[in-house]
Amino acid sequence: MSHQVKRVQNQINIYSVNMPKEATTGAKTESRKMAEQIYDMIMGAIEQDLLLGNIPGLDAKYAHENSEEHKARMKRYKEAYKKFDAELAGFMGRIKNETRMSKRSSLRKKEQKARRAEEQELENLEAAFQ
Repeated sequence: MSHQVKRVQNQINIYSVNMPKEATTGAKTESRKMAEQIYDMIMGAIEQDLLLGNIPGLDAKYAHENSEEHKARMKRYKEAYKKFDAELAGFMGRIKNETRMSKRSSLRKKEQKARRAEEQELENLEAAFQ
């Protein structure tokens, strides 16, 4: 297994959604698929060679490169992973913020609905005593 493949697998494992041990295989598979899709989405804009589907063929694709070309490519990949890490951090931050805002909005709506129900109940009680 090439260094690039190991690096990608490590990236996916780091950023996969952590599931409890009792999680089903289906949920783990879905989380892994999501992590792979996110990886490819971000990496696709950075370095096409490092897309998950392209990595297994890199050794064959670059079999005839000389050591200088190989060194330059490895440097390019290293920079791509740095950029990927920064992009992923930003992406996850945006997801976290969106999730937090959705949660707040949902709680606010639930609170407003409960308040309206209480107000209606109080109005009904007042009407019953008149």
